[in-house]
Formats: sequence, C-alpha cells, structure tokens
Amino acid sequence: MADIFISYTSSDRDWAFWIAKELEALAHAPRVHDWEIKGGDDIYAWMQERHHAADHVLCVVSDDYLTAPYATLERNAALWQAARNRPGFVLFVAVKPCKLPTLSDHIRRCELFGIPEEAARVRFREFMTQRTSPEAVAFPGKVFAVSNIPIRVPTHFMGRDDALAAIETALQRYEGRVAITALHGLRGVGKTTLAAAYAERHRGDYRATWWIRAQTEPTMRADLVALGVRLGWVGAATRRKTNSCLLR
Repeated sequence: MADIFISYTSSDRDWAFWIAKELEALAHAPRVHDWEIKGGDDIYAWMQERHHAADHVLCVVSDDYLTAPYATLERNAALWQAARNRPGFVLFVAVKPCKLPTLSDHIRRCELFGIPEEAARVRFREFMTQRTSPEAVAFPGKVFAVSNIPIRVPTHFMGRDDALAAIETALQRYEGRVAITALHGLRGVGKTTLAAAYAERHRGDYRATWWIRAQTEPTMRADLVALGVRLGWVGAATRRKTNSCLLR
C-alpha cells in the first residue's frame, strides 16, 4: 500500500475523485484535499504535510492543471524530489490532451482520455502495478547440436517434405526413448542427403547429430569414441589409446 498525494485543479475534480477510488480499490491511500479539508482549515498546511509524507505525488494533468498556481507548486516540488533522491516519486496521469513542459516530458505517463471507462480502468491499474522481473526467463539464443556430419545439403533442397516428416514421426514414436529408423531405397535416390537434411533441420532438437561410418569396425569405433570425447563421456587419453589400437 502506498500513500499517494493527488495533485489536481478544480476543473479536473471529477477525474481526481475517480482516480482516488481506483487507488482505494488497489489498496492504496489517496490523499484528496476535497475529502480531507474542512471549512476553515489551512489548505497550505495540509498540502505541505501530506506532500511531505507521501510515497508518490500523482498529478492529474490537463492544460488547466499545468497553469494553475497551487498545482504548479505541488508538481514542481514533486519533480524536484524525484530529480534529487526519490526516483519514481511523480506519477503523471493525463486526463485531457495536453503537452507537458520540457523538463517533465520524459517521465512515463498514463493517458486516460478518449477511451471507454473499462479500458481506462485497465490502463490505469496496469500503470499503477509495480513492475517486477519474472521468476524465469527463457534463453533467447538458438541452441544447436554438436555435429560431425560431412554431407553438404544442397542450398535449394526441396520436394522431400513428406519423407522428412516421416522420419520425424518415426523418431518420435517412442516419446523420447531410443528410436532406430532406417532409410531404405534404391541406390542413388538420395538417402544420404535426406538423412543429412533431416539432421541439419533438427539441430536444435538434439544434443548431438553424429555421423558414424559403419563400413568397418575400426571406422565405427573411431566415430563412436569421437562422439564420446566431444560430449565429455570419455577423455582424450581414451581416444589416443583407441586410435593406437586401430593403427596396429
């Protein structure tokens, strides 16, 4: 809850009252001189006391407000406090089209004129809501799998969307568990390029896309060890030992 001094001029009294009620609905304590000052009270003493104790000064802004003597005094005092040691002390709520003076035009404001009441209520409540950082923020960068795939996919690889979709369906059929999928067809129909294209398009879905040469046991073993080294499963010493065995 915040103690909020409402600075306004008589021509905007209805707006000041409406804003005060909205502040009460948000559990704040609005300070409105028409509601607190009785006949014979010292308005300047009240203004000084409430202004000094406030957590914020909310200015109900219009052209009339910007030229009214008391309103100008309240606004300038609040701006001075905000500039010196109380950032965010001043809240500007514009209720009629107007242009703020240069020294205060940089301050974020809420504009309530020209829109239906419910829209104004939503806008004002959003304006008064304290901004906080979200508990979690998604990493915005694109994550790519490590890869050793030697096949270059043609720049304009087209016309195989059905086959690529079939591969994706086959690999997902076990819901994240091991899925083995074989591409088969006549020699020269493009199985190798199709597999490489699928790996390239889905590099963001996997930790690694790795080409294992299965022509011989040594090449298969070498590629598996290289994968282990790249992912940190085995050390480089293990790789050197394996390569030494392959060379014998």
